[in-house]
Amino acid sequence: MCVDTTVTIELPIAPTPHIMELLIKAKHFLEHAVMHAQTGNNFDSMIAIHSLDNSIEYLLRILIKHLEIEEKTGKTINTPELMSIFSEVDKFLKESAQLNGKKIGLPFEMEIRQLRVLRNNVQHGLILPISELRAFIEYGERFFEKILNKIFGLTPKEIAYSTLIENEDIKALLVAAETRIVAGQYLPAIVACRDAFELGE
Repeated sequence: MCVDTTVTIELPIAPTPHIMELLIKAKHFLEHAVMHAQTGNNFDSMIAIHSLDNSIEYLLRILIKHLEIEEKTGKTINTPELMSIFSEVDKFLKESAQLNGKKIGLPFEMEIRQLRVLRNNVQHGLILPISELRAFIEYGERFFEKILNKIFGLTPKEIAYSTLIENEDIKALLVAAETRIVAGQYLPAIVACRDAFELGE
């Protein structure tokens, strides 16, 4: 079964609650990579490279679900090869989607290809080029941001569990708690969570 090129998907498409939960996990992979990259030691750098690679592969698999690529193409995408997944999503977007009336594809193909090579070198070749890590982290963050904006119409800050809450008062408290956690202000975050819990009773 081939893609029906007569039907064009208009982007962005807001995520369902299930897709939002998956995006939150992808964001955690990315944040995990950033956190470990900041330490500068060899072991944490290895973890950072793997987490960054995981975040990108996970995000691509989310796109397959979100855009219903398998259903629309009749093709099962179950390869473990990152660039094969990238190519399938990129091809679908170029053939079947548009943003503001323009065709769209995935960004940073070369950089993501190089990241997978780096990840394989770390895992199988015991090679750890730490000097390249910061650049790849930046590419990963930019890739994540561009995908969120173009495909979902969201910013990274909007990828949070609080977005799943319908009660606006409770949501405001949880947004405040999440903001405090990011800032390292844990006591005010706990207070906001407590207030949200009491309001929800």
